[in-house]
Amino acid sequence: MGIPPSETTKKITVDPITGQTIFDDNTVMVIPGPRASGYNIPSITNMDVQQTNGIGNGDIDFMVLDDLEITDNSYLLTFSDSLTIGDTVVSGKNYSVKGNNSFTESFFLFDTKFADLSRQNIINDQTLQVRGKDGTVYQNSVDYIINYSDGKIRRTDISSMPNISEFTITYNNYAVHQSRAFKGEDSNPVFDGVLLKVSDHAALEFAPDNSGWISGDLEIPFNATISSLGTRKMLYPADYLITFSDENEFTALKNITGQGLVPFPVNFKVEDVTPNRVPQPIIVFLNEKVKNDTAFTRGDGLILFKPGSTGASTDTLTWEITIAKEAVGDSVQPGSGDILKISTRRPFTKEDSFTLLTKAGKINQQAGASLLDNIYVVPNPYVGASILEPDNKLPSQNRGERRIYFENLPMKCTIRIFTLTGEHVTTLEHDEGMDNGREYWNLLNRDGFSVAYGVYIAHIEAPGIGDKLVKFALIK
Repeated sequence: MGIPPSETTKKITVDPITGQTIFDDNTVMVIPGPRASGYNIPSITNMDVQQTNGIGNGDIDFMVLDDLEITDNSYLLTFSDSLTIGDTVVSGKNYSVKGNNSFTESFFLFDTKFADLSRQNIINDQTLQVRGKDGTVYQNSVDYIINYSDGKIRRTDISSMPNISEFTITYNNYAVHQSRAFKGEDSNPVFDGVLLKVSDHAALEFAPDNSGWISGDLEIPFNATISSLGTRKMLYPADYLITFSDENEFTALKNITGQGLVPFPVNFKVEDVTPNRVPQPIIVFLNEKVKNDTAFTRGDGLILFKPGSTGASTDTLTWEITIAKEAVGDSVQPGSGDILKISTRRPFTKEDSFTLLTKAGKINQQAGASLLDNIYVVPNPYVGASILEPDNKLPSQNRGERRIYFENLPMKCTIRIFTLTGEHVTTLEHDEGMDNGREYWNLLNRDGFSVAYGVYIAHIEAPGIGDKLVKFALIK
């Protein structure tokens, strides 16, 4: 395109004799084009990502960066509160991703020099196995040594593995290992065409944006803070539903002088409805701030006991939920059918894990048949020359090979080109992968001579899919 690399000293040059483009490190040339007709692009939906354990509710975002690298696989994302650095274990929150599929590859060993494997962060588990070409299984740490983090292998000094020979290794590895990117950074390595971004919460706290009246038509303000009473208290990671009634059909606790905490009937109940937990009722202490009448009044605090409590004064208290006091023109009281949801932001812990299911892109033959109508020729008409043609950088040359392009082709097809009178001009065979739905014709007939200007017909035959006729013109 004539655009040099920016913000780098890399150079792209042209061989003055052959005209071939010479690329420096970290530079490449790409030609945009269509995928094969009928190609189903793989995607990742909410159904493909499932939280299998834990209650952390930060954002987990698996993004497809290279659809052609996506495989049929299942991945497990886990969290940890410690890091292994060499032989040392240190404190530090991190996460790793492991695929379900193992890998097998060949490599050569020479003396005791390390050979590079294609993947890093290899896992030393029961899958790890090294074999010779004759099927001999060699012993880890006796015949060979592996640098697991760097993905390297070598023979030991006492190895029984033949020198200067080829071997195969089967192993599992971490696609992402001990990452500490918790702020949505894109610094994680891309694995099998997928990039993982994790956005964690800094601390456990009330989430007003995800809380609110989910039933009824109330708009009464509310708030949730740590309990204003008691000495044994802590924020507890949970989501709650407060269900109201017109009758006092539920029970809460109240502190009565000389009697301690006493249950009495109220018109609300509180339930723990945190995902991945079994819903359970919560013991509530009614902190009467407005009226001392053993009844719920707007402005009173609903102080929740930590799950597992019996309602004793020595139990641990957690959240205090307060529904705003009545104001002028606002005397509505929650009643039957009114439900308030209280949500919290919960950081990930070592108890959390997620699974990701991916499906490789595939060709839908039936869709490919209907998409044959999308095949077209560009440029059409071809008028003397085209900016799509490759240029010729050799001295004294002013143009490259003449070309027209057939777009949106299926993976495999035969293109037969005819004149309007039915004379066969040439045949092109298109046999590419899912990534290439394009074929070009250099405007030469089957004998290697340039064709005359005029109108031509291309018959495109795709085995098992169908055929298509395309008309195009060449103008001098």
